[in-house]
Amino acid sequence: MLSAVAARKARLQSQSTSQSVSPAPEPSLPPILPQEEVRNATKRKSSTTVTSKPATQKKRKRIHRTQDEKSVRYFQEDPLKDQQDVVILDLVSDDEDVEEVSGDDVSSDEPSASFIPKPPVAPQRKRAWSPSIPFESSNDVTEGFTAGAVVQEVVEPLSTFHPVPGTNAFKLSSEETNLTLGPCTVSASVLILKAQERLALLGTYKLYVLRGAVSIAGVTLHPSTQAHNIFAPRSSPIPIIESVPPSGVPGSIPLVLPPRIRNIIEEAETAILIQELQTGVSGLGKVCGVFEKNFQPLRWQDNAASTDVGIPGVQNLTRQSSDVYPMIIPEPWERALSTIEPSSDGQHHLAASGRCTYIVRGAKKSGKSTFARTLLNRLTTHYRYVAFLECDLGQSEFTPGGMVALNIVSSPLFGPPFTHPSVPYQAHYIGATSPRSSPSHYLDAIQALLRAYELDVQHAGLTHDHNNDQDGRIIDIVPLVVNTMGWTKGLGADLCRKIEDTLQPSMIFDILNPAVDESYLSGRSSETDTSFNTHVVDAIPPTLVTSRHSAADLRQLSILSYFHAIFPNISTPRNLPSAVATAWSTSLPLCAQLPYQLDTSTALDMIVLSGVGSEDVVPSEVYHVLNGAIVALVSCEPDTLDFDDTQKEAEDTIARLPYSQGAAPPSPSTSTCLGLALVRSVSTLSSLEPAQLQIVTSVPPSLLASIPPRVIVKGEMELPIWGFLDFRNEGRVAGVPKTQVPYLRWGKGEGLGGEKRRTRRNLMRKGQA
Repeated sequence: MLSAVAARKARLQSQSTSQSVSPAPEPSLPPILPQEEVRNATKRKSSTTVTSKPATQKKRKRIHRTQDEKSVRYFQEDPLKDQQDVVILDLVSDDEDVEEVSGDDVSSDEPSASFIPKPPVAPQRKRAWSPSIPFESSNDVTEGFTAGAVVQEVVEPLSTFHPVPGTNAFKLSSEETNLTLGPCTVSASVLILKAQERLALLGTYKLYVLRGAVSIAGVTLHPSTQAHNIFAPRSSPIPIIESVPPSGVPGSIPLVLPPRIRNIIEEAETAILIQELQTGVSGLGKVCGVFEKNFQPLRWQDNAASTDVGIPGVQNLTRQSSDVYPMIIPEPWERALSTIEPSSDGQHHLAASGRCTYIVRGAKKSGKSTFARTLLNRLTTHYRYVAFLECDLGQSEFTPGGMVALNIVSSPLFGPPFTHPSVPYQAHYIGATSPRSSPSHYLDAIQALLRAYELDVQHAGLTHDHNNDQDGRIIDIVPLVVNTMGWTKGLGADLCRKIEDTLQPSMIFDILNPAVDESYLSGRSSETDTSFNTHVVDAIPPTLVTSRHSAADLRQLSILSYFHAIFPNISTPRNLPSAVATAWSTSLPLCAQLPYQLDTSTALDMIVLSGVGSEDVVPSEVYHVLNGAIVALVSCEPDTLDFDDTQKEAEDTIARLPYSQGAAPPSPSTSTCLGLALVRSVSTLSSLEPAQLQIVTSVPPSLLASIPPRVIVKGEMELPIWGFLDFRNEGRVAGVPKTQVPYLRWGKGEGLGGEKRRTRRNLMRKGQA
């Protein structure tokens, strides 16, 4: 084709020689192009070619070509290649700029320059494995990609370990398992990992480190006889076991192994033992249908993306898919977590108040709870006991929602919150997933837990009886991790600020979420703020796993996991560490479990209703409120309940229940919550006898006997619909057809207003933002 310079040169030369008679030059021809490009180019108009024409002319002047010119075809040789004043331009590549040709530089007597290529267009990035992954649209060419090319995203495999029996995977026989782990009937396998080799296991299992060191969920584990329970469901990121260089010289193998395996392990870099873990937690999938088969891979992944490691119920995930996502600790998180390690001379991170406390704050869906759990696990590698103060009422770590609790742990926790419900050291029941309706009671409960930590827990490691104090961990102080709520605006921000002022923490970890308001980010742009001893880290980007289950789904699973949990038989909650559930009983639904029966005249001193609208419940209607409700079992100090005896006697004659309308909950300074219970029914034998309550609870019977809870508090939280159903028979509930079960309606509601109302509480005026 003719370039702009050649066209201008030809036009100037024709003007200078217009008076002279010369033969007409041969018409210019376009460059030779392949047939497909010519057809595509002729279908579009060139936006850069403009032909000058008279103002009165309305139609484009048709260029008449000679017979010789018409006979030229695109497959013939280009006659302009031998001319010296013509520059041949090849098609512009995608990474070169295209210079626009103006209409003034092209003569109207000459053929217009055609085949100007279009500007480069952003490539359409091919989806890696899921058609539902959203991609951000952009009109610019993505950096690092060639324009016009189809790019396949590279998905890093979850597991680089490929088990080969007899080489790096050894399944123990029943005799070898009894020799290594003692009398047991479960399966076990020994796996040998190379340097930087990763292993992603889906399911539940016990982990022993035999040689070297492994990193899992941000914690480095060394050889020990201690077994770590690992819970890896599909509803949360999968923990990755990675072989890392040990901090010191590898010690002796802590367990007695068969000679055929011991000789190989002594020459290996990293060796672990995987044991089957039978707790019944997988049965929660049939209790809560949203999490059905939560610990199993999908059917299409059984052969494609997983391999067997010789343990029933445990699969080795070789590659990432749409429903599994690895738990990866970002580098900014690693730098922030490295600051909590005690100094070499044994100095701790003490605040001005003398406490070793850490606060984790951030907006919702920013990874705040995950960071707090990782911080807790990292501290357990340095300290014998670590305290955890839960201030998030919606997404609690150790208890169901609606409670603020103080828990004590001594070993890392590898699993989502529903896999480690516990009997807290001390707790108080708020009764809602947000402190919006009772902010003063919320602050009083947190202050009471802080006083309990200062007086009883902070130096409890020195006075506690230690069975094994040779592991090198610090025992003279118990650090505290505080997980705040995700409500970071308005009243929520004021409450979090008051907690910080009361606690005076030694270090604050601020999780930045790019989606939050700029007012929340003011003054928190640097990674480390030394003036406030605050470490600002970025949030984990949202994944398909986090968006698959909502916060309400996880809260329902946590409540159902608590009611089906089996706790150790303890007589006091003031244990170090706190009692964590050891198994789950899911053979029977809640409606079929054997309940406790309470005589309200002898077993209860007070029934309290809290929350919005609770003060309007009259005594005659309290039966309907308590039936099928979740209540808190509260134990109070003697002679600390404040109620009017005259009013109590008058209301007892009406309701035959120790209920006072509008009564306030017990003071957190003189009470504690032992746990939650489900009121299965409220019945009366006769009009003159007191009412009987049938309750279902997972609180250990020994604890109820030693510290009898004589106060029941009913809040705003309700039992999930899954707890009312009978998973043994889809059409019936406890033998009754589901269409005849009271308090349950199937299908859409009838009449005006029968459908579920949806309210939005995030709408504010412009000045309130």
